[in-house]
Amino acid sequence: MQSNKESTINQVLDGFQIISKTEDTKIAYLKRVEQLRKRAAKELEINLNELDVRQLVAWLVEKKPSIMRATWRQYKSAIIYFLENHEDIQASTEALEYIQDITSEGALKENTHRTSNVKLKKITHDDWTILDNYLKNKPYKWHQFLRAWLRAAIVTGLRPVEWKSAQLVNNNGEYYLKIQNAKNTNGRSHGIDRTLLLKNLNPDDLNFIKSHLNNVKRFLGMDEYEFFYNGCSLSLYKACRRCWPRRKKHITLYSTRHQFSANAKSSGFSKAEVAAMMGHAVDVTASIHYGRKNAGNEESQVLPNPIEVDRVKIVAIPHFDRNNRGSDDRLNQD
Repeated sequence: MQSNKESTINQVLDGFQIISKTEDTKIAYLKRVEQLRKRAAKELEINLNELDVRQLVAWLVEKKPSIMRATWRQYKSAIIYFLENHEDIQASTEALEYIQDITSEGALKENTHRTSNVKLKKITHDDWTILDNYLKNKPYKWHQFLRAWLRAAIVTGLRPVEWKSAQLVNNNGEYYLKIQNAKNTNGRSHGIDRTLLLKNLNPDDLNFIKSHLNNVKRFLGMDEYEFFYNGCSLSLYKACRRCWPRRKKHITLYSTRHQFSANAKSSGFSKAEVAAMMGHAVDVTASIHYGRKNAGNEESQVLPNPIEVDRVKIVAIPHFDRNNRGSDDRLNQD
């Protein structure tokens, strides 16, 4: 039998082992979260120090269909610990409230080659009506901001990051939007900036653009643009799951750019004109990577700057010449 002294020592040692294991777990959680943050920042093409915790959570949840269930539970536990100890209380509380309700349902049961691509590349007319009515009739935080963002982005095709530099100019009663191209590196854009002519735009859509730019300016003035962006992004994620709980693919802020491309194509703009409006260097990028012509559901009312159209490199091969095109090298330049 153990003496009282030995029993006491063993209890102390057991307690020490439990404490050590807990601390090890905390360290493992933080290491895992740091790995996830780096992956998220890389895939979202933003700086690591600009990654908002809500954005991290939304990114991770979108990845769930490609994650094993056991791994998902580990990731979730690590994220929850990280959020519970995060310094940005408001953002972490929003993120925490969301991820706590996400179960492992939908994660992988076994190894498979299922894709993690769960982002819609179009916004149908019916989907837009349902989503817009939901945002309008549910006065939750961010909904008013998000509604303006979505409509302004469908009309103009701007990348989320490009709104930070966008300027609405009134030229003798005719408006145009000046945008700094976000990917003006390694020849990926036709120039430093681009112009969208808005003279044919209907008053309602022009007001959505004005409203969204005012919101952007407001949050930029408070040095809180990332907070604004991530709040809208997470709010959209929640809204889509409320509207279509059984869907595997959902609308994101970037879906609006795909829909803009589809609308421009279906409205009869040339490949070069679509490229100019989207800030691409070559005319095939939108054809390969963005919304299809048959997904267009409204007439595009913005116009490209003819000078910028001339800057676009023509590499697409006309339909009638496809059988005699020779090498396909030109199609792989971007």
